[in-house]
Amino acid sequence: MQDILPKNMAQRRMIYFIIRGMLLCLAGFGLWRIISVISENAYLVKEEHELKDDHVFIEIYYESMCPDSKYFIKHQLIPTVEKIPEIIDFRLIPYGKAKDY
Repeated sequence: MQDILPKNMAQRRMIYFIIRGMLLCLAGFGLWRIISVISENAYLVKEEHELKDDHVFIEIYYESMCPDSKYFIKHQLIPTVEKIPEIIDFRLIPYGKAKDY
């Protein structure tokens, strides 16, 4: 390893500055690529947000005779829908001891 390094101090400094310059260029290029990816993704997220509808659609699968399901509907679902009915659309899908007519 000692044979590879130049013995002249000026040559050592030149190699040091070349390596340092290459590392700075590499870091600058990496930073440029990261910033370009972030800015592209931010633009896409903004467009996606603009295209979204303001309603939230929820499908609720519940067991019709289950006391926990009844509690959820009575104490969580109904009060939520009453507070913000303009942004919630939902569909209740019973299973278990439910009957289809």
